[in-house]
Amino acid sequence: MGKKDMSKYYKPKCTCGALLVLNTQEIWNCIRRITQDGDAGNLIQRQTNWDEDMPTFNLSCPKCDKRYNVDYDDSNRIIRGEKIN
Repeated sequence: MGKKDMSKYYKPKCTCGALLVLNTQEIWNCIRRITQDGDAGNLIQRQTNWDEDMPTFNLSCPKCDKRYNVDYDDSNRIIRGEKIN
C-alpha cells in the first residue's frame, strides 16, 4: 500500500476569493411503485447512468459565475484546474 500524502488540504477557491462548488451532470434512472390512484409512488431504486461523452464535472463560483475544470492532487483530492471559457 502506497504512502498517502497527508499535507493540509485547502478547498479550491475562485480568483475572486470565493470557495468553489462542484457541479456534476448526472442522469438518474428512477424506479417507482405505481399507487392505487395510478400515480408515481415511492422511490424503489435510483441509479446513475453516465454518458462517457458528456462532460460530467466542473467547479463553479457562486459569486462571479466563473467555471473551472476539476483536477486532483497527489492524494486524489479535488483541486481547481484550468478556467473554462
